[in-house]
Amino acid sequence: MEQITTAPDRQILLLGDAHLPLDGRDGAEEDITLFRKLLRDERPRTSVLLLMGDVFDFWFEWKQVVPKRAMPLLYDLHDMIREGIEVHYFAGNHDFLIRGFLGDVVGMRLHQEEWDAEIDGRRTRLHHGDGMAQSDHGYRAMKRVFRHPVSQALFQTLVHPDLALNLGKWASDAGRRNTYKKYDGHLRPDHEYLAMARRILQGGYDMVIFGHTHQQKLLRCDDGWYHNPGPFLTFRQYSVIAGGLPEGRTQQT
Repeated sequence: MEQITTAPDRQILLLGDAHLPLDGRDGAEEDITLFRKLLRDERPRTSVLLLMGDVFDFWFEWKQVVPKRAMPLLYDLHDMIREGIEVHYFAGNHDFLIRGFLGDVVGMRLHQEEWDAEIDGRRTRLHHGDGMAQSDHGYRAMKRVFRHPVSQALFQTLVHPDLALNLGKWASDAGRRNTYKKYDGHLRPDHEYLAMARRILQGGYDMVIFGHTHQQKLLRCDDGWYHNPGPFLTFRQYSVIAGGLPEGRTQQT
């Protein structure tokens, strides 16, 4: 298991669920600019960057095409990696194919599912969090289809990138409307995610870190700690680990 030691001048930066739009919709440029500003502000103190998934509202890698609006941010991440900052990317439910460009060209370490690390002596499991709710049968089935190599190859070959981005926007908007309606305008309950975290902690882990639920939390459980850095989307939340437990923060603009 990989070991990471942090300090105030050698922190881990956790950031995700930004859902940055790449289709030019209103507010897209501001969202991307603020995300890049946060990276720039935290960069001098950061030794490891953990991107907890769903950085973009829709991400798919074609063999010859990269969405142009993502490039400034990807340049920033590539520069961080060249400086020696380790950047990890966890596949989220809006990341339909992250294999290839992000790893081979940008240089990020990619995680399709969970990743284990010992952080400041705490055995830690990290995952975007999607599929952890046992009752979410529809998404769990859909995930198997969307992550299947045959489905990805067909989408990569047959769907034009411009159409794909429009389909991604439609699916994201529909998902948010359904979630808003289902939970009467509130965030989705996260009790099933907490239950899964507790089961993982019972297996010998000291800390579990998920994204996905868009709820910034640090909870002491019977066997360890559960943390979610929160969403950059809307709330501009993130967290750092700098010689202690994760600390949730909000970007000051």
